[in-house]
Amino acid sequence: MKHLIFIASAIVLAACNGNNKATLSEVQPIGKIGTNTPTYVFKSSTGGKINYRGSCRSDKRYAHRGVNKISFTRLKEGIYSDCSLQLIDDSGNSSEILYISTFEIDAPKRLFETHSFIEYRDGSSPEETLLTTRTESFDDYGIVTAYSGETIKKPEWWSGRDTYVYKRQNTYREDGRILSNLEDDDGDGIFEQQTSWEYSPDGSIAQIITRNLPSGEISETETHNYSNAGRNLLIEWHNSNGDLIKTKTYTYDWHGNTLEVADDDYADGIIDWREVSTFDQNDNQISRQLYRRQQGSETPTESCSYRYDHYPRLIKSNCNNSWGTSETIYTYGRSESGSFIKTVSFNNGELSGTDIEYQNQRGQTVRLESLYEEDNGPTFTFSYDELGNFSRTEFEFRTTSITITFQYEY
Repeated sequence: MKHLIFIASAIVLAACNGNNKATLSEVQPIGKIGTNTPTYVFKSSTGGKINYRGSCRSDKRYAHRGVNKISFTRLKEGIYSDCSLQLIDDSGNSSEILYISTFEIDAPKRLFETHSFIEYRDGSSPEETLLTTRTESFDDYGIVTAYSGETIKKPEWWSGRDTYVYKRQNTYREDGRILSNLEDDDGDGIFEQQTSWEYSPDGSIAQIITRNLPSGEISETETHNYSNAGRNLLIEWHNSNGDLIKTKTYTYDWHGNTLEVADDDYADGIIDWREVSTFDQNDNQISRQLYRRQQGSETPTESCSYRYDHYPRLIKSNCNNSWGTSETIYTYGRSESGSFIKTVSFNNGELSGTDIEYQNQRGQTVRLESLYEEDNGPTFTFSYDELGNFSRTEFEFRTTSITITFQYEY
């Protein structure tokens, strides 16, 4: 009889373990895009450490239960069909492999921007008061390697530079992670600063070292420490003498949500800033408290609470701080054309109004309107090319209009 009970218990335990295995599913395929750092959306039934397979990697090492968004580290142009990921939960159970749908990167090599400022003066026609241009060049991984700008037209009050030049030289690992960055901020052909990245065997950042050039002396070292689950627990900064000058610590719940971030800005063992958060059973943040050390004691500086609907989407937030109390209401819907609309109504005691955000099918913002109680606020409109990159941005507020156009060479 005891033998049968033991066998039955083992079967039940095995079934439970099997049922606890994480289930992963793709929420949104990437498709063809114009950025070297694509965002991937997937859903997981539980939290756990992410193991990346194939060509795709990410600095995000841990997934939580529910919908996760990860940004892949920089990838070269091309078609990617070998990317996948797997989750290992805190009990050591491995999920099935999630194969990421094939996607294509077609990123720009060069960008030409034009910024035009137009003033509408009383009783006169619109006048262009400022016109600037900017040219950027990108390497194979989409990082800016050089840019230059020129002021073509300027008002009398203009105090900015008429021309400027900047250069950067980068080196990478085979997986696209950056190894070194050289910067020439004044365009004289001499690199003034070098930043180097060192990685642990699992690909997470171990150290970031900044050197002054041409001397090569280290000005700052940033060291990262992780848990076995891949969560960043501690960041330490050291100066050129190796002295500890600053620390930042993190604590998490078992789903991977960040419960506390603490900054010791002077490495004296006293916490100067602290942020504490709580989450509901669906991993939605429901509260946030900020604390600051003042006159030898820790003082609360801000307290916020958040509510969600059943999707879940944020529908209300309340915050209290030294400036007063603010309340924000979020509503969601669709226009007659099918565009997604997000409405944010706010009141902080001094200013109240509504922000209305319109999004296209890709989830990109195409229009943003601000309506204040006593006056209409600024309006932004955004246009994109077929690969999802900005093609035009317009800003209008009272007597000022700003237009930025973007032209790419792919």
